[in-house]
Amino acid sequence: MMADIDFKLNATPTGLFDIGLNLDGDFEMDQSYDTAIVVSIFTDARADESEIAESSNRRGWAGNEATPGREMGGKVWLWVTNRNTPAVRRGLASALDDCLAWFVTDGLLDEAPSAKSFKVNAGALGVNVGIPRPGSTVDNRSFEAWERTGVNFGN
Repeated sequence: MMADIDFKLNATPTGLFDIGLNLDGDFEMDQSYDTAIVVSIFTDARADESEIAESSNRRGWAGNEATPGREMGGKVWLWVTNRNTPAVRRGLASALDDCLAWFVTDGLLDEAPSAKSFKVNAGALGVNVGIPRPGSTVDNRSFEAWERTGVNFGN
């Protein structure tokens, strides 16, 4: 059996997720990479000047200021307001791959997780992540990424 490697995410009644605590006050752990994946995909990396000209609109996680040359998160946020076109899907796929590449560079996995977006319904976009495991198995995790994006990602 594999050792517990990640904080356990628990769904709340409102559909959000929270990190669980044991009765003794310690973090609940499990064998997934769910927390690491969610943080990797949904933490905003800062856009550069070629992506967004106005510096105040480049977003980015403040904690990245403490780690020059190593930015946590990704640029998935750059794609959320675009129409669902083949070029946008390719750009989003590349952004998803970029924000998950650290699993290999940090030695957690031999092969990077694969990620792709999918339409949940007319008003939401989801992300499916395949996590390669020893023995040629893949754990799949799906996350609803954005609600009410139907205007942009619909049809």
